[in-house]
Amino acid sequence: MNGLEIALNVVNAPPFFDLYEAQIWPRPEVAEDRDKLRDWATRACGSGYHPSGTVPMGTPDDANAVVDQHGRVFGVEGLFVADASIMPSIPRANTNIPTIMIGERFGAWFREDAL
Repeated sequence: MNGLEIALNVVNAPPFFDLYEAQIWPRPEVAEDRDKLRDWATRACGSGYHPSGTVPMGTPDDANAVVDQHGRVFGVEGLFVADASIMPSIPRANTNIPTIMIGERFGAWFREDAL
């Protein structure tokens, strides 16, 4: 709540308030009342969490690993995973670009018949 209130104060102070016509989200009458703002934030805000790391890549001796460096699922012949779930940990940035690169790399391996 403190962070949300600080952000609202910043955008409603010079020089920002000259950059837009009106605050529309949350409505000003909501933003001015802490209880209403808390209710609004509970309904309107999400985590932005991008699921990844649910099928982590690693070595066969790693108890947490599910796939090898080529996305092959340990113990299941012919099954590959090639998405954000193979990342051993959640990236600090958006998962979009690393996930695209995983897909591109795996696509190249399959086209080259390298797997």
